Amino acid sequence: MLLRHRANRVLFSWLAICALSAAQSSDHPKLAEELYKNIEVLKGQPASSVQPTMESITRQIGVDCKYCHVDKNWASEDNKMKQDSRMMFRMTSFIDHEIFEDKPRVTCWTCHRGRAKTEHSPVPKEKPPQLIMAEKFITLTPDEEKLPAEQVFKNIQILNGVPAGKLPFIMSFFARSLGVSCDFCHEVPFSSDAKAPKHMARIMLGKLVRGTAKNFYNGETPVECWTCHRGHNKPPVGTGEEAASEEPTL
Repeated sequence: MLLRHRANRVLFSWLAICALSAAQSSDHPKLAEELYKNIEVLKGQPASSVQPTMESITRQIGVDCKYCHVDKNWASEDNKMKQDSRMMFRMTSFIDHEIFEDKPRVTCWTCHRGRAKTEHSPVPKEKPPQLIMAEKFITLTPDEEKLPAEQVFKNIQILNGVPAGKLPFIMSFFARSLGVSCDFCHEVPFSSDAKAPKHMARIMLGKLVRGTAKNFYNGETPVECWTCHRGHNKPPVGTGEEAASEEPTL
């Protein structure tokens, strides 16, 4: 009788421990690194979010799982694209931190739009109207064209050291990439800082283009205005799978 009583106490205690563990497990769901091997950029995220995240990425860049992973051996590090994708995760986090105050604004879709390779700006077959306009407003002597931009123009902050003669092409490229005209960022005089888009353009050039070049591409980056904008003054928001309700301010 005494043995049976003790056995019941042990059983009840064991059931209580199991119930407590189950409750704790439900209160604290497993993290990605606790369920999957070789988790790096998704550490600290719920394990339940890994599969939806991977599926979303495949749609955003238009590939299947084998593009980054070894088939049926997801923990393997043998596929170079897996390292590249981790770098991309870190790069989007860097951009969100540096420019958008850690708000999640940049995704794979921002640049890829359902393609494995990002798109570069198309080469115009003839002189684009934006360049014709820029050359009309920016008239320089042959000697001035060779001088650094900051010695010819006022209030140059990002394009220091660039030959002044290259500014018409550079400004027209910006305008074409964003689908805007000069007055989107500038007003007369052009040295004025009155317009907010001019300030944002400097941030994009300094922190995004140069920042990604320095931190992720050994000094040269494939990221340009066209990569995200493609003829629109605001790049897309979201993953391409939902209607975005908010857009970043340029």
